[in-house]
Amino acid sequence: MSDTEPTVDASAIVPLARQIERDAGHDRQTLQMLIRAVRNRWPIPDDIRSAAPLIAKRIALTGKTDREKLRAIELLAALDRDNINALATLDKIERLEGGEATERIELAPVRIGVRD
Repeated sequence: MSDTEPTVDASAIVPLARQIERDAGHDRQTLQMLIRAVRNRWPIPDDIRSAAPLIAKRIALTGKTDREKLRAIELLAALDRDNINALATLDKIERLEGGEATERIELAPVRIGVRD
């Protein structure tokens, strides 16, 4: 390495999630990107996935416009739906592996006849 090349201090590298959290100037774009990722089931890095609710909460409470606040609430709802769907799928897998029924179906006798 030559003397003219800049060096990067490893402690100065900020994880992407913290960088997004601090960059309030791009809240709308951040929300749009996260909503698309959740809706389309794109892989989201773990640090971003764990920071997304915190980012959305901050924007929902302190957003500059009602539109930003609404998008933040929409993201929170999408993340919540995603978690509920994952839990339901996990429950089905656990019941299937345990030899239990994965869906509840009740059978009843069928009556065919003439109505009065």
